[in-house]
Amino acid sequence: RVAPHDTLIAAGLADLRASNDSFFEELERTAATPGPAWESHTAWYEQTRAGIDALRERAASYGMKDDPTIKALDLLDESVDQLEGAHAAGLSAGEIPVLRTLFDAQLHMLIELEAAKDGSTEVSP
Repeated sequence: RVAPHDTLIAAGLADLRASNDSFFEELERTAATPGPAWESHTAWYEQTRAGIDALRERAASYGMKDDPTIKALDLLDESVDQLEGAHAAGLSAGEIPVLRTLFDAQLHMLIELEAAKDGSTEVSP
């Protein structure tokens, strides 16, 4: 079973994707400077986790614990944890585009999943 399409989840995913794009653009732009240091990005990690948690809570409100949206958000949250660990250890300029592609793929999949849900059961704010 899949929860219905939810415009708030769709909007939240779009916001996460925009934030993700900005984050990785900054990392790529500042790769050879002190800018990419993990310490200067802790707020992004906190905001990203909060966004994922809010989306997960909204998706869970439908009472479908095996919903693919919830599972995909859990995986995205784990990916953020892994990224933060790698970032704290130090990212190379070559790793940044690969990580960006991986995160973009996860977010794209979530956005496509939400878009594919039956529009006739759409839930508005």
